Amino acid sequence: MSKLDYSRLDNILNYLIRRNLPIPPDILCKELNISSRTLRNDIKTINDYISNHGAEIELVRKKGYKLIYTDKEEFELFWHHDDKGTFLFTSAKNRIDFLLRIFLTTDNYVTQEYLLNTFFISQNTLYSDFRALKKLLEPYQIQKSNKSNLGYFSYRG
Repeated sequence: MSKLDYSRLDNILNYLIRRNLPIPPDILCKELNISSRTLRNDIKTINDYISNHGAEIELVRKKGYKLIYTDKEEFELFWHHDDKGTFLFTSAKNRIDFLLRIFLTTDNYVTQEYLLNTFFISQNTLYSDFRALKKLLEPYQIQKSNKSNLGYFSYRG
């Protein structure tokens, strides 16, 4: 269950809580398979939530993002260290596993809109995941079939 708008925001915050040191933006982007712009927007959104609850994410120059507590007890009451269910679709591997499961177990086309809303990712990130899935499926001669003008995708062997 997400405490914030969607699980990727929870994942960023959980990552910073667990590390307790500055994390370079490129490491966070790679870990979550998101762009630096998405990361900046997500950090801003997270700060909008947690700044009233005793914490804030700050960018430490030449080191990275760090979670700073203004009132740790208040933040912990807000957060409850309850991170069950997070990291569901925030990593490329988890998304690719899910895509593989969907495409190999259904005969129907899946809409781009459905995938974007399910994963809370950008279209570019989805296409990046499709490229990775294509490489994974090449040895099995399974290829993507799509109706690109409608945003529908399927895989056929």
